[in-house]
Amino acid sequence: MKRKLLIGGAAVALGAAAFASGLVPNPFHAPVEVFESGSPEAVASGEKISPASAPPDPFDHPIDIVESGTPKARELGEMLPLDPVPDPFEAMDEAARRDTRLARERRFREGSGFAPNPVEDAGVFRFDLRLVQFVDSRRAKGKFTQYVNTGDGSVALLDPDPTILSLGGLPMPDTAAHFVLLRPGGTWLVCGRHKEIGKACARTGGQQSATAGQLRLLHAMHDWQASLARTPQHQPPTTSGTRPAADAQLLRGKFPDGQVLTLWALPHASTVKTHLPWLGFGAGLYKDYAAKQNRVAQVVAAEGADLGGGTVLFKLLEAKADTQSFDTRDYRLVTAFSAKGLSEATALGLQLMDEIPRKMADVERALASCPKGRDGKACREQYRAERRALNDAAHDEIKAWAEHHGLPVPNRP
Repeated sequence: MKRKLLIGGAAVALGAAAFASGLVPNPFHAPVEVFESGSPEAVASGEKISPASAPPDPFDHPIDIVESGTPKARELGEMLPLDPVPDPFEAMDEAARRDTRLARERRFREGSGFAPNPVEDAGVFRFDLRLVQFVDSRRAKGKFTQYVNTGDGSVALLDPDPTILSLGGLPMPDTAAHFVLLRPGGTWLVCGRHKEIGKACARTGGQQSATAGQLRLLHAMHDWQASLARTPQHQPPTTSGTRPAADAQLLRGKFPDGQVLTLWALPHASTVKTHLPWLGFGAGLYKDYAAKQNRVAQVVAAEGADLGGGTVLFKLLEAKADTQSFDTRDYRLVTAFSAKGLSEATALGLQLMDEIPRKMADVERALASCPKGRDGKACREQYRAERRALNDAAHDEIKAWAEHHGLPVPNRP
């Protein structure tokens, strides 16, 4: 405390000396004469009084006026009602209109009644709705057929190569794809014949359960429909093969992840019964929760989904009731490309590139230090046996992983 006081006193003394020596001008050196503002003395000393400035004009700066209903207005947060869905009951009398509308809403609430597909990979997968579509992207263009299970939303793609390529997938070398099964949880079963494996179904994609996948789709579709009123409704370009009908209604919205989806919905309700918010891969059928009716998404534009950020277009050419089944029990199940299989392969690869080479280097150094000639024979045999054991262990781990995930592996050399 005493040291602090000494330092403070020194600072005060140095300041006084600076003023006294003239190093720092003393602001209190001469007395200041004070005059009252506006007095003759103040005016004589040079005081000038200016009139008070006018208050600022709130309209002095131009205001950016945005026309209501334009894309710019929607981007700024304006929400306007969308064009109403055409009323197919307009020509009916009030009682008939009420009864018909109630019947339509009852169909909207009704489930499919068709049995959902098995949750296991091996089994018979059945479908009750056939959709024929046209796809147009930078990688693929043409028709493809799919079957849909209206009970659980699973899809079977026939001739799947064009569809996989249209979404940026790569060709499958040495493989003739027969069909692809899409599960509601995001799992894909790609089934066909491979040159070396034979008949096999490879499981890829997500690992969610069917129930979790359906719930996720429900939330996504609710969010997409809720976003329509604040999303600019401009029309993305279509092609000659994907042009919608003249009376189709354009609806453009965003999913929570930012993906923009535009669809053209036909005005009439679909008679297909389902609890699911969407049926089909690409274009298809969906539940309009505002109008309380099942509708046909005739054309779908997935903006930004194509190579280079372009748009992938789908057009529904045909939708009709048709049963079909696919039996995967005759196919070898390959899970090496599933999320779990790839995770295990990554861990195994890190082990084989780190632990095994490190141990092998120790063995090689020990082998090199063995005595030469007859005296080192036993030493060399010991470390050569350890080297073989390490190689065998690495081969056995790879073989166990491959066999567990359905891949054929040659016997140990």
